[in-house]
Amino acid sequence: FEDPNLSDPEIQRGHKAYSTAIYVIDVQTKKVSRISPLGQNRWISWSPDSRRLVYSGAEPGSAAKSGIYVVDAAEAKPHLVYSGRSVQPAWSPKGDLIAFIAPQPPPGGQENDVVVISPDGSQRRRITGTWNLVAWSPDGKSVLTNSRIVNVATGAAVQLVDPGPIVMLDATFAPDGRSIIYRTSQQTNGTISAIDV
Repeated sequence: FEDPNLSDPEIQRGHKAYSTAIYVIDVQTKKVSRISPLGQNRWISWSPDSRRLVYSGAEPGSAAKSGIYVVDAAEAKPHLVYSGRSVQPAWSPKGDLIAFIAPQPPPGGQENDVVVISPDGSQRRRITGTWNLVAWSPDGKSVLTNSRIVNVATGAAVQLVDPGPIVMLDATFAPDGRSIIYRTSQQTNGTISAIDV
């Protein structure tokens, strides 16, 4: 951590958030480059061409300046592409879209929105509601959110499992796109499972 306020007792007790930065390390030269300012930076995803990153970030103490940022790893100049609370950005396999979770306006809704946006910040649209998780299908046509597969173009959804007692956590598509691997949490017992799609 490089937060200059890390010795603040409120940070040490967990009552106040500490600041983080995002770094890239060249594995050949061992050069370390900071590519984001200090802030609440997390949920990092590389673009398929490995040139850019997308992350959810906020300036320290400023929820008004939170959002989704895209940064070219070589330039280290983040660009805000979505302004507002948002988490878990993920690049599409083709690199033409970014999906992320954003609170449903007005605040206090039961679900958050899954939003897709172009890397330049254009073509933003809501595709479905969710509680957590966004994972792209290998062909980039669908996203997996909770226990549903949602078509990005149409918003049509397929429910995979009964959302009642089973919660799909950390779900992801298999590389061939024909099954989904996930873990479940049912009070004290959890399992790793797969389901064909």
